[in-house]
Amino acid sequence: MALDGILTPLGILIEIVVAGLGLFLGAVRKKRYGYPIAISFLLFAGFDVGSLMGLSADLLAALNILAIISALIAVWLLVKTEIGTR
Repeated sequence: MALDGILTPLGILIEIVVAGLGLFLGAVRKKRYGYPIAISFLLFAGFDVGSLMGLSADLLAALNILAIISALIAVWLLVKTEIGTR
């Protein structure tokens, strides 16, 4: 079995775990940046699953851009939160 056959499913699993942690941050810890973290990593997992399923490059590119924008929002909210607490 090729290495990507092991690492890609492992990566998807880790992305789902990180998404769950993002949901925990948002729902339980009441951190606004948790939700965009969850969205980002779910989209990244969707990208990986989509690439395994042979989805079109255009759709994969759209998923990737949406995930990056969501990650940018999460970082912006995190920085805004940290600056606001000083």
